[in-house]
Amino acid sequence: MGRVDGTVNFDKSNGGLVDVNIRRRGLAAEQLKIRFKDKKIQGTAFGVHIDPVMKFLLLPWPVPSRTWGNFTVENKTLTVDAEFRDSFQDVKPAEYPLQGHVHLDWDGENNVTFSSENLVMQFAEVKAHGDIHIDQSLDIVLSVNISDVRQTRELTSQLLDIEFDFDEIRGSGEANITISGDIASPEVRGDFSLSSAGFAQFNSQTIIGNVEFIGNEFYGNFAFDDPFADIWTRPSAKGSSKAKFP
Repeated sequence: MGRVDGTVNFDKSNGGLVDVNIRRRGLAAEQLKIRFKDKKIQGTAFGVHIDPVMKFLLLPWPVPSRTWGNFTVENKTLTVDAEFRDSFQDVKPAEYPLQGHVHLDWDGENNVTFSSENLVMQFAEVKAHGDIHIDQSLDIVLSVNISDVRQTRELTSQLLDIEFDFDEIRGSGEANITISGDIASPEVRGDFSLSSAGFAQFNSQTIIGNVEFIGNEFYGNFAFDDPFADIWTRPSAKGSSKAKFP
């Protein structure tokens, strides 16, 4: 964990205050202020890395983000209002910096809910809400404005630990995505509208389509706008995803 130091103050009338500073090699300093009285805990986080929390909840999270915000624990329920403030400068490969606010509730047992009205990445802006039953199932809905489909696909592959073995989809636009089912083998469905787009050998000003990833199979239907022929073509695709679920 690195070096941890801090102070603890307590009296019966006001409760306690814990002020913790965390320093881990190669990482920026983190700070936690925790107040507790009776059966209620309130805290404030300053630049705290969330990796340990995500691992504890058994959730994949390739984003090396730090958070600022407040949390409360009362009646065994954790409530969090957090903000991501990652920089978009000098980003390394396979890193996905994140900006925006998230609200999260955890019942202290197996159920987590979260929502965000606007999470910003270099290649997408996301509105999200979800329900997760830890180590069991999930139900997540995403509304996404995409500026780079390729990077969005790469992040999805890491989040779900899946190697997508189908042709690249290109372009920018909008998508609505649901991720649901068994947390070890979720089903992914989405519909999208892309401009300056392409799939496999097809290129088009506009593509409208839907995709499904079920088990280890990929299914897709795409409508391509062909301005030269003044028609719509509607190819479909099917293939294996080479899933790597445990």
